[in-house]
Amino acid sequence: MSEWKLRIEVEPRFPSTHRELETLLGRSVKVVKVPFYRLKSDSAPDESIVNKVLFDRTLQLAHTDAYQSLIGPVKMAVEVSFKPGVTDNSAKALEESFKLFDLNIKAYSGMLYLFSFEEDPKLNDAYFSEYISPLLHNKLIEEAFIHNEASFKSSERFENISLPEVVIEHDLEAQMVDLNLSDAELIKLSEERCLALNLNEMQTIKNHYQSEERSQLRRDKGLPPMPMDVELEVLAQTWSEHCKHKIFSSLIDYTDENGKTERIDSIYKSYIKKATKDIEAAGKDWLVSVFSDNAGIVRFDKKVDLCIKVET
Repeated sequence: MSEWKLRIEVEPRFPSTHRELETLLGRSVKVVKVPFYRLKSDSAPDESIVNKVLFDRTLQLAHTDAYQSLIGPVKMAVEVSFKPGVTDNSAKALEESFKLFDLNIKAYSGMLYLFSFEEDPKLNDAYFSEYISPLLHNKLIEEAFIHNEASFKSSERFENISLPEVVIEHDLEAQMVDLNLSDAELIKLSEERCLALNLNEMQTIKNHYQSEERSQLRRDKGLPPMPMDVELEVLAQTWSEHCKHKIFSSLIDYTDENGKTERIDSIYKSYIKKATKDIEAAGKDWLVSVFSDNAGIVRFDKKVDLCIKVET
């Protein structure tokens, strides 16, 4: 059974302008944003269902092979997509939509910026690389590929579909990490492994594994005395600022502009959570569910509730 892959670009029938770019370029330049998706499945699905999920025929055009854009001849193009391993929420939502039709399709999303303008030697690959591309992507989590008119036409992007999949080439064997180290060596270990743990946290982990009770439990289960690398990574992830919110939950001595100092026991509890709890205590009935799951639910009207999630 051959693997099925498809690239589909969804062009708006009524493209809007990109004023920031047009202002920067300072000339008559047409810009259109074209979302694109790369799909993969073990077998070819019903493409009528794929199209139904992906685009609105009234407002959009779906392209699966080379086409002439509605804005005219494409002189430059910038293709932006997530790097391998980066969470792609649009693609995940698309995959869930396919599952409603019993389709198991892996998806990857991206954005194609098409530029049409009169011939101008200054608007070349180098100019777009230095000035335009940085405006359109975050290089930490995204990749940007720049095409001029010739390379865009010859790219064969619909035929040669590359997917941003994670490829692990190193040895997958787990290794024990010896924590019988000096303070300086513990800090060095945290930095080299990108654990982002401070000395106190590294010492706490070290003392945990050095305790006789813990050592005996590990011996009984056939484990080495010190943590495996994956155990250390789990601790670092769990104790990270993103997951643990150490700054939000810490004790903070704050001095205002008048010299008055107060101790704040958790910014999160004292301000962020308290503000909502004060509304709840006032008897407002539109707080349906707060601080009980990964998102809050508030009442919009008698028929609609809104589920809102905000990352810190």
